[in-house]
Amino acid sequence: MKLFAACVICFIAALIGSGLIRNTNERPYQLSEQIQRTFLQDSTAGNTDRAAYAFSLIGEYQKALIYNDKDYIPRWMSKGVFIASDSLYLRTCKPLKATDYIIQQARSKQIIIINEAHHNPLHRVFTASLLKGLYQAGFRYFGAETLTVRDSILNQRKYPIIASGYYTKEPQYGNLIRESLKLGYYVFPYEATTAEEFASGKSREIAQARHVEAILKQDPKAKILLHCGYDHVIEVPLTNSWQKAMAGRLKEFTGIDPMTIDQQQWTELSQPTKEHPLYQSMNLREASIYINAKGEVYPGLSLGRTDVQVAHPRTRYRYGRPTWLLRAGQWKPYFLKRKQFSLKLPCLALAYRADELIGKQNFGGQPIPVDVVELRSWEERKALILPIGKYRIIFQDLSGNEQETSIIHK
Repeated sequence: MKLFAACVICFIAALIGSGLIRNTNERPYQLSEQIQRTFLQDSTAGNTDRAAYAFSLIGEYQKALIYNDKDYIPRWMSKGVFIASDSLYLRTCKPLKATDYIIQQARSKQIIIINEAHHNPLHRVFTASLLKGLYQAGFRYFGAETLTVRDSILNQRKYPIIASGYYTKEPQYGNLIRESLKLGYYVFPYEATTAEEFASGKSREIAQARHVEAILKQDPKAKILLHCGYDHVIEVPLTNSWQKAMAGRLKEFTGIDPMTIDQQQWTELSQPTKEHPLYQSMNLREASIYINAKGEVYPGLSLGRTDVQVAHPRTRYRYGRPTWLLRAGQWKPYFLKRKQFSLKLPCLALAYRADELIGKQNFGGQPIPVDVVELRSWEERKALILPIGKYRIIFQDLSGNEQETSIIHK
């Protein structure tokens, strides 16, 4: 089952992030050929999830979707999860811009929890789009599941490094952390940290909630944004061994009712037949929530495991990349040129901010690239998508050879 495999991957990722086990892969950014070779040699549970995540690290969004969906059995296909009343109810609703709704509601909320699918950078870009509005609404703490307590100077350094966490190695996750630090959030890890806390799924959920609760004990009026994976966002009781997810435990321990936001269910898949039937009927131009004439937000029927369900439009492409990377024109394309390097294609191009130190001797100390693309041919016309500024571009080929150049992106 996909759900079990995904839980295994998340669990291993959490162990790596906590430092209980070490990640021995010194090159998280690998070319497609290398990822596919590893996938074919890997027969363990969750190998499709690992491949999907590896593709997401190098900006191969479509490949990440394809590999994630290979053995994915969506929850809505389970008996009783989707019923006709959901469709009838949704017909009485209209889409509303999700960022506007969430930020408006945030004024009266103390805790907001939003989830992601770990292979999908779109979800991180969306959470990043909320940061400024939430900061203006009084939010000052940002907790991310993937972060590790080992990076004790993240808030002083002001940018994430390879050793900061597990999923944070993906460029858009790194950018999410960067933006939160730039705005003035205190960024903190809340993952389980000991063998006892990792003893079971239940103990892990409890530990995560307790670590967030510790922030509230220090600052009882703290307004906290949490970015988590998959089902950690669910605040209602569960029928599995967890009994309650992190969100539910946090509500139990603090008495604070969090605003919980799901991004996973209404996001495109590579196989439309696996998409939720309600999502298949949508025709959206922007991330939206559905609200009826009474001001009631969907869900609330059979899918009422969270307060809000964000529906993301299908991805459009420009410059060989998803248009959501452009952030409504705030970021710009940068096209690489043949004369900038002499390595043979295919190769990776990793864009690092010029003011973030790249430590050659300590791989774990290297910053997260702002963007990564795989160059396979010059006919593709594939661009890096970057905010204006100065960058170091490092090219990396199949043999591990590297070249570096500097650019000013205007």
